[in-house]
Amino acid sequence: MSSDRISPAQTEESSVRTRRQWRKRRGLQVLAGVIGVIAVVVLVLSLVPAPTVWGSPLLVDQSNGGGLQSLSCASSSFCATFDWVGRLFVFDGHGWHRVNVDLVPGLAEPTDISCGAENFCMISNDAGDMFRYDGRSLTRTVLDARGGAIESVSCTSATFCGAVGSQGAYIYNGKTWSTFSLRGEQGTLDVISCVGRSYCAAGGASVATFDGRFWNLQKLPLAGGDEISQLSCATTASCVGISLNGDWVKSRFGSWRVMGAFGGGAQNQGLTPKMLSCPITSLCVAAATSGVLYELEGARWSRLGYLFRQSWARRLLEIIAPTPAVSLSCPTASVCVAVDGGGNSYFKRI
Repeated sequence: MSSDRISPAQTEESSVRTRRQWRKRRGLQVLAGVIGVIAVVVLVLSLVPAPTVWGSPLLVDQSNGGGLQSLSCASSSFCATFDWVGRLFVFDGHGWHRVNVDLVPGLAEPTDISCGAENFCMISNDAGDMFRYDGRSLTRTVLDARGGAIESVSCTSATFCGAVGSQGAYIYNGKTWSTFSLRGEQGTLDVISCVGRSYCAAGGASVATFDGRFWNLQKLPLAGGDEISQLSCATTASCVGISLNGDWVKSRFGSWRVMGAFGGGAQNQGLTPKMLSCPITSLCVAAATSGVLYELEGARWSRLGYLFRQSWARRLLEIIAPTPAVSLSCPTASVCVAVDGGGNSYFKRI
C-alpha cells in the first residue's frame, strides 16, 4: 500500500534545496545591483573631467602639422617650440606666433630646442645640424659632417650651450662650436643639461660632466642596459634623471645614485628629452607620456594630476592609445609651460 506521507528527511532536503535556490537568486540580484552601480559610476565619471593642475589648453599649431615635439622657455615671457614637420612657434608673453623659417631642409627632422635668452634658441636635428634662432632668422652650423643625429641641446645664455649627439659632445662659446669625442660605456649620450659656462651633465648608458674645460665620463649604477632618457640640473651640485625603465637617479656633487622608481613608470615612449624640468634644487616637475604630471620634493615623487582636462573615459582610452609625448619647461620655480602632441600649450603658475 503506497503512502503520500513525506518523510522528515525529504522535508529537510526540500528545505535545503529551497534555501539554495533563494541564495542563488539573491546572489544574482546582488550581482546585478553591483553591476548596475558600477555602470552608473562609470557613466558619471565619463562625464566628469579628470582632475587637472594646469590651465585650459591654448592652441599653438592650427595646421595639420600638430604634434609639438620639444619646448624651451628662457623666461615666463619667452618660449619656443616646433612641430614634427619643422614649423617653429614662439611665445612672446602675450601669445604664440609662427616664425617663417624651415627647420627641415633636406627632410632632416628637428630633435630638440633650447633657449638661453629671449630671441636666442638653438635647434638640433637628426642630420648633424644646429640652427641658431636670433628672433628673425636661422643660422645653420654643421656639427657632424657625417650626418649623425644631434640628440639634445641645452643653453644657459646667448654665449653658452652644450649639445650631445651620436658622435660626441659639443660646446658653444657664443661664436663657435667645439667638438669633443665622447662616448659612454655602452653607446652615445642622449640628453644634456647645462647650468652655466662651467657645468653640464649628459646622460645615456653612462653619464658625463663638463667642468668648463674637460669632460669626465662615469658609469651609472643602472642595471640591465637601462639608460637615462630625461635629465635636468638645477645647480652644479644637483641633477635629477629618469631612466627608460622608470627609475630615477640623483647627482649630489658629482656622485650619482639610483633613488628608486619614478611614479610615471617606464619612459621608453618619450621621444623628447624635455619631459623633466628642475628650476631649483628642491623642485622638479615631470610629465609621463599620457599627460600625468609628477612633482619631486626632496626624495619623493607625488602625482599632481593630469595635464589635459579630459574625462575619465578619455583617460582610459589613453592607456590603449597614448597621446604623443609631452614636453615641459619651468623657467622659474613658480612658472611652468607645457606642450602636447595635439598642438596645444598649457601654462601653470605653481
